Amino acid sequence: MHSIGTGIFMKPPFKYRLACRILELTRHLSFKSAWKLSGLLRIIMSGSKGRLLTTIRNNIQKVFPDKSPQEQEQLIQSTLRHTLAFGLEAGCVWMKPLEYGIEAITEIRGIEHLEQAQASGRGVLILLPHLGNWEMANQFIAPRAEVVALYKPHPNKQLEHYIYNARCRAGVTMVPTNKSGVVQIVRHLKAGGVTVILPDQVPDTNGGVVAPFFNHPALTPTLAPKLAKSSKAIILGLVCARDEKGGFVVSITRAPDTIADADPAVAAQSMNQFIEERVLEYPDQYQWSYKRYKNVPLQSS
Repeated sequence: MHSIGTGIFMKPPFKYRLACRILELTRHLSFKSAWKLSGLLRIIMSGSKGRLLTTIRNNIQKVFPDKSPQEQEQLIQSTLRHTLAFGLEAGCVWMKPLEYGIEAITEIRGIEHLEQAQASGRGVLILLPHLGNWEMANQFIAPRAEVVALYKPHPNKQLEHYIYNARCRAGVTMVPTNKSGVVQIVRHLKAGGVTVILPDQVPDTNGGVVAPFFNHPALTPTLAPKLAKSSKAIILGLVCARDEKGGFVVSITRAPDTIADADPAVAAQSMNQFIEERVLEYPDQYQWSYKRYKNVPLQSS
């Protein structure tokens, strides 16, 4: 009986308290200073044997076996810097005025794809891979469209406060990652609205199929293809890449209709190939720190 409710008096895990403290500090950085600081931190961490750099190294060696060891190491170190920059930019994106982020977008490529899709009257499903600063996407899209997106709360309440408020203040309507939320997304798309999906996270086994990603089997989410198929939405890809001068380049591309194929395997393979093409444009800005190849069923490996 004495243990009941004691959890509410416990301090949150150190990593979450540290993350919140870093957020409070980085809100005072500019995007340019965040980029400069990421270079210094990269030098300090370049010889680390920690999980972050180990995962980046393992993924890059796996995905780019034809690169020489020197080329691989150069890509690993550049990826580390971009990964650190993303973390340092969080305060800018989540806590500075929205106008600050919008003004940091120095170039927009392919805006005609979004305009044409919206003019068609159909819904628009935007695939947003973990590349560059994907959190900047809300600030770009929300002023141009009515956006409804799925959202899974962060386990830490303080971090959750920062993340949820940042996305809502950009004008995005957040719905839960359950059946009710999916129904709302489909309804919104059928009414001509816009939704944004992160298509490269490892799903639960029941929510994905195995498909090649850079020639290696990866458990791939089927939600985006299912949403596109059921709503007849137009599928676009969006990337918000760093220009290394303190600004960002937004690139919008039309995705192939095969992503909405009735065969989940065909749809997943088409989606992964589309993501690969985006990654190859900015290979060092992809989230190689994420274990993309985990949880693949043994019979598929």
